[in-house]
This record gives sequence, structure tokens and C-alpha cells, in this order.
Amino acid sequence: MRAFTLPLLLSLALAGTHAHAQSYNQISFNVETAKTIANDELTATLTKSADNANAKTLANTLNTTADKALAIAQKYPNVKVTTGRHHTYPRYDNKGKMNGFTGSSSINIQSRNFEEASELIAELQGFMTLGTLDFGVSEATQKAVENELKAQTIQKFTDEAKTISTAFGASDYRIIKVDLNNAGGRFSVSPMMGYAAAAAPESSVATQSYEGGESRLNYEAQGVIELVK
Repeated sequence: MRAFTLPLLLSLALAGTHAHAQSYNQISFNVETAKTIANDELTATLTKSADNANAKTLANTLNTTADKALAIAQKYPNVKVTTGRHHTYPRYDNKGKMNGFTGSSSINIQSRNFEEASELIAELQGFMTLGTLDFGVSEATQKAVENELKAQTIQKFTDEAKTISTAFGASDYRIIKVDLNNAGGRFSVSPMMGYAAAAAPESSVATQSYEGGESRLNYEAQGVIELVK
């Protein structure tokens, strides 16, 4: 055992020295780029609620409403419409006795064509209730902007690395590690909505003109460089 003690200790000492040298003159920092872009996608939910003493009659009412909405939506090819949630539950009087059923059925709307979406929503509001209306960045636009920000972030990281190495009197630098990610910082500016100039018949809901507002997309690079003297 004694014959191996000294080489083993020497090997461990050298390994420790090597590990220390690897972390010498290393600097960690992060950079971030951002871009504010117009929201180009609208999403909305419309709901039909009803009550009836008979569960079957209630279900027929809700199903008929959903079918009617989907049929109307076919006139708007640039608007994606899907069926949403469907709920039916017992209704009770103030004495706790069941006296019927309450239910609701919804449809979801998604579109990058605000004008068509607005017209469809107005038409459906003749017999359904608008529950939510949101604006955001479409997946295609988000991907394109992220690629743009990624390239800018990488360039910004290398520029910052050069600035840091020069400030510390180094002749060059080596990149030890870089993590690139979507910083996830996104906020939406409240959209502006106003009634369109064209008047609507009294039996229908006036069409609204939508301004989707803006969102801010961020991209970040976190990394470690080693200064070369």
C-alpha cells in the first residue's frame, strides 16, 4: 500500500491544481435583446347559457346553438372556429330541491384577420355572449422574431465579451459556456376597440373595429468567458 500512497496524493494534487487553473480569469455575464411588435392574432370565446326543467331539451338547445354558430362561421374562411366546453348541471330552488338543469356551451375563435373575426363575433352575439377577447402574437410571427432576436443576442454577447476582455487588459478570450433562451418577458398593451362606422341593423350587434395592441418579446444569453493574457 505504501508504494501507491505518494503517486496517488501527487495525482490528486495535480488534478486539484488543474481544476483551479480552469476557473482562473473566468467571467460570467448576460445580455438581452428585446423587440416590441404588433399583436397579430385574435382569440375569443362565445358562450350560450340556458336553463330547462328537462335535461334532454336543454342539451338540444345547446347543441343546436353550437351547430348554428359553426354553420355561420363557414362564411368566414380566414377565421378558425372550434367547439369549446360544454357543461350541464342540476339546478336547485331556495329549499334545496332540484327543479331543473342549467347548462352552457362555448365556441373558440382564432384569427389573424381582425376584420373577419369582428364581423363573425358581431353576428354570433345575436344569440351568444362574448366571454373573452384577447390579442397576442401568432406562433409564426413569434418564431420569426425569436430567430431575429437570437442573432442579435449572439452578436451582442460577442461584442460584450470583447469589451470585457479589453477592459481587463486581455489579448483575447475564450467562450467557456453560453446558454441561449427566450427570456419569456412578454407583456401586452391593452388593445383599443371602437365601433365601426357602418351602422348595424337593430336586430344584430354592431361590428367593432379592433386594434390588437403590442407585445414585447425578449431573448437572453448567459455565458462564461475566460480571459487570455
